Amino acid sequence: MTRDNTLLLMVKLSGLKLLVRITRLSWDTDLVRNVHDVVTAVLHAFRIDLEALVGTFAG
Repeated sequence: MTRDNTLLLMVKLSGLKLLVRITRLSWDTDLVRNVHDVVTAVLHAFRIDLEALVGTFAG
């Protein structure tokens, strides 16, 4: 995966994470909100891994 592809993937994941956060507000049950929280946490962890990958391209 090239650096540009990795950066593009990071941007797309950030948009998806924002969408998940926005849709979380529309639900009123704790179960669904917890699922949204888990998805947000997984996307955040994946983004951190991608940042590390981009760092390897710079070095």
